[in-house]
Amino acid sequence: MSMNTFAGIGRMTKDPVLHHIGEKNTPKATFRLAIDTGKDETAFVGVEAWGDNAELIADRFSKGDRIGITASLRTSEWTDDLGEKKSRTFLRMDSFEFIEPRPQARGVEKTGVERSQAEAVAF
Repeated sequence: MSMNTFAGIGRMTKDPVLHHIGEKNTPKATFRLAIDTGKDETAFVGVEAWGDNAELIADRFSKGDRIGITASLRTSEWTDDLGEKKSRTFLRMDSFEFIEPRPQARGVEKTGVERSQAEAVAF
């Protein structure tokens, strides 16, 4: 049996970036987290969120916000234009939790529907 689960809390190092991928325009948000390792060190980790989670992350979080996530570790490999093999390791987010209250989406007051969707995505 293998286990590939990460759970932790970090701060956004920049605003999340929302993209729409492929023919179906699937939402994908990318962001980096600064995670305190507890040893006077900080780990900086790239994170991807997909679908409804991606849209919520892009709408509700910005640089400096704390977020709790559960995720799995992934590696992407490719060959660049010069023929060199490249890879990157990142977290693919499964769920998230608001750590600090965010009373509003960016410029939009939360309605009851938005609140229930945002609060339903927790680990």
